[in-house]
Amino acid sequence: MYQNSHTQQLLNVVSKVSVIDELSDPELIVLAQQRDERAFGVLVKRHQASIRAHLYQLAPDSADRADFEQEVLIRMWRCIGALRNCASFKSWLRQIGTNIFYDSLRKKPALKVVSLDESFANERDENVTRDVEDTSALPEEMLQRSELMSEIESALAKLPEPFRVAMILREMHGLSYDEIATLTKSEKGTVKSRISRARDKVQASMAPYFKDCA
Repeated sequence: MYQNSHTQQLLNVVSKVSVIDELSDPELIVLAQQRDERAFGVLVKRHQASIRAHLYQLAPDSADRADFEQEVLIRMWRCIGALRNCASFKSWLRQIGTNIFYDSLRKKPALKVVSLDESFANERDENVTRDVEDTSALPEEMLQRSELMSEIESALAKLPEPFRVAMILREMHGLSYDEIATLTKSEKGTVKSRISRARDKVQASMAPYFKDCA
């Protein structure tokens, strides 16, 4: 009841204010939660620079930062109604950006690309090239791999976010403990502990799957 009354008061204020930029962040947030596009636009204008700075800290060399930024704004508009504490808006916004970045890492596993024409380093004849065996998986193998990946993703999804993030960065992207500590702003010992516990939890979660496959 208070929320509706407060929102109506804000709407009355907005109708009298020629420049909506004069409203505070909490006032804009309340209006944006009522799907006021003008208020949301002002919030974006105020915080877009900090969004970009945060994404740059996470992925300074990424060509996808513009896409990340767009996704942040989409989630911001979609989820702002669930924000209960206006004072936590900035940290909430940073968490959205962090989640999007980590999601992108999970979906894009690190691959080492080797040219088929690249010579072996220890070959005297520079014209010697790599012979690559056809290792295409059979349909049955592809199905098994798909099922395994589904089980792994399900097991990872059950982990608390700090454990899941550390596990993904270590196991799927090969980052060092120091790099993960820097990226997640954690102590190196904390990172090691999280990864160790995450491995135990994933193994325990997947034990029934491997038992069925035996």
